[in-house]
Amino acid sequence: MRVAFFNYLALDYGGGLAKYYSEITTGLKKRYPRLDLSVVSFDEEFSNKIQKMYSLYFLTKKNTQQANHSQYTKMKVKNISYVKAKNLGDLKRVLGSFNLIYCKNDFVEAAILRVIGIKTNPRVIFGFHTPVLYDRATTIQDKLHNVIYNSFLYKYLLKDARKLHVLNNFDNNLLEEKFPNIPVSLIQNPFDFDGM
Repeated sequence: MRVAFFNYLALDYGGGLAKYYSEITTGLKKRYPRLDLSVVSFDEEFSNKIQKMYSLYFLTKKNTQQANHSQYTKMKVKNISYVKAKNLGDLKRVLGSFNLIYCKNDFVEAAILRVIGIKTNPRVIFGFHTPVLYDRATTIQDKLHNVIYNSFLYKYLLKDARKLHVLNNFDNNLLEEKFPNIPVSLIQNPFDFDGM
């Protein structure tokens, strides 16, 4: 079985999801050595274009400079293929060869999968690493986030997913109500003793 972990940003940017993908793929590879795992993202040039568009959402200029985490990435993602797509067509070709795609629930990533024509069911599992709802939305970005992530369009982007993975009971209950036909699984993040 071939499994891709997709993130539109290059892992070299670092951050929580990069760490999560590095740890989960390494752990799965140790447990299931014959499993063919890859991390798939856009290359730095295409990632920068998306980051610039994101700056409109945040009403600020986003730093599109690549963080210097490549050594961290190389150390963490051993025996795992790391594929960087150059554009949407390249991404479609790459992801089309996998049996299963794990993707963050980010609106942009869900939209990218729809735009390139990846049939989500039964191939995509969305991991809810981005909150669906900010309970106490005070900033304009929080309020806009709630509008986007509770919109018909967002529901449409996820409607054919194979499964939804959530990190907490609040999201679990919310998504079971919003997506009654999609299995929702609560998979809490373990405590990271190594990171202390």
